[in-house]
Amino acid sequence: MALIIDDNVLAQAEALADADDVAGAWGVLAAAGESYAEKARPIIAEWQDPQSIFAMMVDVQWARVGVSAADKQANFLLVGKRHLENYLRYITNDPEHRLPKTDFIEQSYRESLEFYGLPPAAAIDSIFSAADLQMESQLSLGVEDISWGTHAGHGGRADHL
Repeated sequence: MALIIDDNVLAQAEALADADDVAGAWGVLAAAGESYAEKARPIIAEWQDPQSIFAMMVDVQWARVGVSAADKQANFLLVGKRHLENYLRYITNDPEHRLPKTDFIEQSYRESLEFYGLPPAAAIDSIFSAADLQMESQLSLGVEDISWGTHAGHGGRADHL
């Protein structure tokens, strides 16, 4: 059964997002049992902490795909907020306030990066996609790639989010 976010939790998360507290909004969702939010909150909260593994991952990934430090500084939280707003809008628009599935999350993250002129591969999720591709090629299982960061079927902006 999918986790359903109640109106009170959704309102709290939306209020925090409106106040530009992206980590706080993810925290409210995480406290309600939302597992994606549990992973997103520390990445957003710690993105500038030089001791954080999440900050190191962001630095390496964004630099690897050619995003300058200045562009990262200017856009990281904007991308994070846009992705959060897409996520909250999805929950709000679902009559039962169900959580989005992985394909929506990936599409939202990609759209958020592209909206600010950043490559989709800047997404931390693409690290896991790269690992997925590597494993598939090494194991030669004949499994069709479903890694969103490189999937040709996901091109262009997703203005409908």
